Amino acid sequence: GVTLLALALCTAAPVPLPSGADLRIGSVERRHPGMDGMVLTPGGRILVTWEESFGHAIVWDLQSGAALRKFPVPYGVTVAAGGALIATAPTWGDRITVSNVLSGRSLVSFDVPDLQKMALSPRGGRLAVATRGGLVQLWDTTSGRMTRSLDGERSDVDSLVWSPDGKALAVALPTGHVEVWDVDTPRLRHRVAHGGSGVRVVAFSPDSGTL
Repeated sequence: GVTLLALALCTAAPVPLPSGADLRIGSVERRHPGMDGMVLTPGGRILVTWEESFGHAIVWDLQSGAALRKFPVPYGVTVAAGGALIATAPTWGDRITVSNVLSGRSLVSFDVPDLQKMALSPRGGRLAVATRGGLVQLWDTTSGRMTRSLDGERSDVDSLVWSPDGKALAVALPTGHVEVWDVDTPRLRHRVAHGGSGVRVVAFSPDSGTL
């Protein structure tokens, strides 16, 4: 089946749900023009939203629409979710913190100099990071150690996306190329040219067979 999610900003009066929407996740009155970001856990049960101006993120239960907890985030935060874990880091900082998304308990922290992008694997066991200069690495979220480096000819990275089965990582480049890596080998499976100036958004099919 398909789950449709609608997020709406509410003022004093309730706003009707759009046609086809099943649930509104919370309601908040704010002066800030909008939400800065959101990320859905791979299982589709938990949504994390954040607002940099207020310095906090909210964990939502998509079954009930209830806010489970709120936690502080730095301005310019980068957030990744996988399994029962969430990884947060300041955009202009090097320190990554991996926490349990429900309890908020911090599990491990480590530094990645010049951090630019990051993505947690579907089960949360690995964190893929990209740094300024195009370096892509895999980190173990239990030990906080770097386990693999995916070496390629790149100067920058636009996006990192895991396949649903956790066996492949897509690396989108500003040159219009997309690299698909086998993360266990590690081996470059494919390097395709999309054309144009760059690739901002990449997604795998549910069976991990199509990009």
